[in-house]
Amino acid sequence: MTHSATLKGIVLTLFSALSYASLAAVIKNHPEVPLSLFVFAQSLICLILILPIIGKQNRTSVKNQFKTNYLHFHIIRALFSLGISYCLFFRLKNDPPCQWSLAI
Repeated sequence: MTHSATLKGIVLTLFSALSYASLAAVIKNHPEVPLSLFVFAQSLICLILILPIIGKQNRTSVKNQFKTNYLHFHIIRALFSLGISYCLFFRLKNDPPCQWSLAI
């Protein structure tokens, strides 16, 4: 692994931790906002961030790029991911901040 790849990994990890901490603060300080809106916003931001990476990797047609023989596994993974997000955001919204470290 090169030095630049290691540095990039460190920066992305720090950005991820900062994003999570910011989201936790927003969830705790805005109890009037429904959890489904937070889950939707998180999913939308992740989609926006990942689309340029997907587009840069392969310039083939969109149909071939997203073709899979395991669609049912992707659907199951998406459902579990949404469930985990709801559970995590529920915990962040309803528990005191001193117990947030237990949710990580």
